[in-house]
Amino acid sequence: MNAYLELDRVEVSYGAVQALHPLTLSMQAGEFFCLLGPSGCGKTTTLGIVAGFTRAGGGRVLLGGQDVTMMPPQQRQMGVVFQNYALFPHMTAAQNVGYGLKLRKREAADIERRVNELLALVRLEGKGDRYPRQMSGGEQQRVAIARALAIEPRLLLLDEPLSNLDARLREEMRNELKRIQRTTGVTTIFVTHDQEEAFGAADRIAILNHGRLEQVGTPTEIYQSPRSMFVANFIGRSNALNGTLSAPGVFEVQGQRFACSRPAAGSSRSWVLFLRPEELKITRNPASTNSVRGTVVEVIYIGAIVNMRVKTDIGELLAYRLGTGGEPVAAGDAVQVGWEPGAGSLLPADAHG
Repeated sequence: MNAYLELDRVEVSYGAVQALHPLTLSMQAGEFFCLLGPSGCGKTTTLGIVAGFTRAGGGRVLLGGQDVTMMPPQQRQMGVVFQNYALFPHMTAAQNVGYGLKLRKREAADIERRVNELLALVRLEGKGDRYPRQMSGGEQQRVAIARALAIEPRLLLLDEPLSNLDARLREEMRNELKRIQRTTGVTTIFVTHDQEEAFGAADRIAILNHGRLEQVGTPTEIYQSPRSMFVANFIGRSNALNGTLSAPGVFEVQGQRFACSRPAAGSSRSWVLFLRPEELKITRNPASTNSVRGTVVEVIYIGAIVNMRVKTDIGELLAYRLGTGGEPVAAGDAVQVGWEPGAGSLLPADAHG
C-alpha cells in the first residue's frame, strides 16, 4: 500500500546544532498519527516541515505522491490547530470558522452551509454568534478545529492542542478529537508529550528523542515491545532489572536465577529485563515460577488501582493490582513477588532505536 504522506530522510540544523537527524516516516490516508516525545525531541520541528513552516536542510516531503518539499505553506492545503488556538478575538465563532473559506472567495451561502455543518460536527450548534472571550477553553479549541477543517485540508496538523486544558477536559477533548477524525476521515498528525493523549487517540505513534526516531508502532506494540532503552524507560512505568543471560532461558540478577522465555536479540553481555508493575503478582507464598522474597514498603490506593512498593533482594519493585483483587497487604508485611517467564521486555543494556 502506497503511503499518503512520506518524510524521506528530512533533517534540520540550526548552526552546529542538529535539531532533527535524517528522519524517514510514512503515514496512510485516514490515519491518526502521533508524534510523541519529551520537550526538545523534534516533534514540532517535524510538524513544521510537514506544514512548510520549517525549511528542511535535506530530504523530501511527499504528499499523495507529490513532492511538496519546496511548496509554500499556503499552497499545501493543510489545516493547523496551534497550542494557543490563535482565534481572531474580534470575530465570532462562525466568522472564525468561515475565515479560510472567505479568503478563497467562496459564495456566502456556501460558507454559511459549511460553517453550520462544522459547528454541528464539533457540537457547538447555536453558539456561532459568540466571541472567543465568551467561550470556555474547550469550546475555543472546538472552534479552532472547525476552522482548520473548513478548507477540507489534505492533512490536519495538531500541535499540543490539549496542553492548555485541565485534566478532565483534556480527556474529554481527546475523545472528541478522535471522534471528529473518525467522522471526517482526514489524515491527522498529533504532536504531544503526553503519553496518555497519544495512546488514547492514535492509530500509530512515532517516538522521538533528541531529534532521532526511536520507534514507530501501534500503542500496543510500543507498550508491550519497546525496542530501545529510551522507549522502555519513557513509556509507562517499569521495573528495570539489570542482569545477564547465564544460560539459554535463564536470566540472572545479583546471583538469583529466573526463568525467561523472552527472546534475546543481540550479543550483549549485559541485559535489562523491564517488568511492568501490572505483570507482578504479590502473594504470601512463593510463586510456581519466578519468585523473590520482599517486604512491603508502601501501599497507595488510587481509585480502582492499588500501588505497592516492595523491597526485595534484587531491588525495590513496584506492583499494581485492582483494588478488589488479591489478598490485602499492608506496609511491613512479608510477601513474595512473582512473574511469568514470558513477562516483560528483554533488551541489551545498550539498545538504541
